[in-house]
Amino acid sequence: LEGQKKHFTELKEIYAKNSTLLHELKNALVLQKELDELLELDSYNQNKIRILKEKQSHLNLAKNKLEQELNALESCSPQEFHQLATSLSENNTAIQQLQFKIKENQRYNELNSRIKQKENDINDAILYSKVLKIKVQEGKQLLDALKEKNYAKQLAENLKADYPCPVCGSIQHPAPAHFFSNNSCDPDCDYNTQEMKLQTLENEFNELLLHISKEDGSLNELTQHLNTIEYTGNEAELSSTLSQLLAENEILEEKISVLSNKLQLKEDLETELQKNQKLQ
Repeated sequence: LEGQKKHFTELKEIYAKNSTLLHELKNALVLQKELDELLELDSYNQNKIRILKEKQSHLNLAKNKLEQELNALESCSPQEFHQLATSLSENNTAIQQLQFKIKENQRYNELNSRIKQKENDINDAILYSKVLKIKVQEGKQLLDALKEKNYAKQLAENLKADYPCPVCGSIQHPAPAHFFSNNSCDPDCDYNTQEMKLQTLENEFNELLLHISKEDGSLNELTQHLNTIEYTGNEAELSSTLSQLLAENEILEEKISVLSNKLQLKEDLETELQKNQKLQ
């Protein structure tokens, strides 16, 4: 019995030891699990740190690139853009003024040409009026001569022998007046024809004088209008200056376009750099 008790006691001790070992084993397993979890978390963190470092490296590279690009665009400034825009505006104003002067010169030249042509026409009309005046005078003289000859012929036709002449009173008529026409027409007919011709000439002469008077009035109006136009002359010089300004404008517009794009790019880069710095 004592042997059994002893054996039982030993078993109890072994059981107690085993229970302790089992408890320690459980604790060890729990610790191992926690350690595994910690190791896994550490591996995750290490991987995350590696990714963050890589990301940081990429951000640094991007930052350096952005800073380099910004440095390259440092010379681009809104002041330069404003200066270019001001120069372009001044050029446009000068171009408008030159175009106005060129148009005014063209108006002046066209009007001056019309005036010279009208002066020539008036001079020609005056010369022709002098010719008509001479023809009218000659026509009147011819008409007076025809009238006188016709009157003398009528007196001659009414003379009778032994009867006194109504002009000189002589009863002898040795050389009565004769009228010879250039054609077979009656002298009265010739007289009427010449009278119609004279009337036609006088009408033409009067109409020509009226035309000259109207043209003189028109010429005065054109001359007054011409005096209101500011004529600067030097058309070739004005055209040359205009061409230069137009060429300069093309260059300025190109510079403004390029600078505008650069300023927009600079603004975009600054925004991107600010985002980069926030991410860091």
